[in-house]
Amino acid sequence: MNLSIATSGTSAFARASNMMDGQVYQFPRSPALCRESFARDEQICGGTDTLRVYQVVSGFVRQCHFLADGRRQIIAFHGEGEVFWCRNNSFGALAVEAVCPTTVMCFNKREGDLHGLTGPAWLALLHQAAMEQLTQAQEHAAMMCHRNAFERICAFLLAENRRAGGRGSMNLPMSRADIADYTGLTIETVSRNLTRLEQQGLIRISGQRFIEIVTPSALAAAQS
Repeated sequence: MNLSIATSGTSAFARASNMMDGQVYQFPRSPALCRESFARDEQICGGTDTLRVYQVVSGFVRQCHFLADGRRQIIAFHGEGEVFWCRNNSFGALAVEAVCPTTVMCFNKREGDLHGLTGPAWLALLHQAAMEQLTQAQEHAAMMCHRNAFERICAFLLAENRRAGGRGSMNLPMSRADIADYTGLTIETVSRNLTRLEQQGLIRISGQRFIEIVTPSALAAAQS
């Protein structure tokens, strides 16, 4: 993200970082903002070189790369309150889609219009977007480095548990097909390894989406 903040300098960015302190920040009031709602599987953005910044008001979204042969690779998920940006890059077309009925706030202007946004609230918001996407990219890269499918599913569940606040139970909004595209596995392999985890007593599954991690430390040990 190429932001020009020369007028504020490093101290302004540091103040923005301090403002975060684990809180979720809303978009500052601006006529450039728009609020949009999307149905399940509807595309929120994609196929553009314009940088757009979003915050999830409600629902859940997936960021995907579509390769030349039509394959889809999910690179990140974002839930309520999380901030992300959308822009094409050199290694595939990027799209963001609603996993379920979703509402987002969008700063819907060209990248150049972001350069003047140097107020602390905007810097905190953009800093939040950068840090959230960097953290997810690191987690995804670490998960994909696991040697086998079982370890990848363990890492995925631990990451989603952190997103859910570490409560140990979560109602996953994404389908098994989404999990497969995120972990680089097949749907059958995802299902088989979830069943294996349940048989080992590490998780409990209710229905298709609700999962309870019985002992997070044991699940963490299983992935190493």
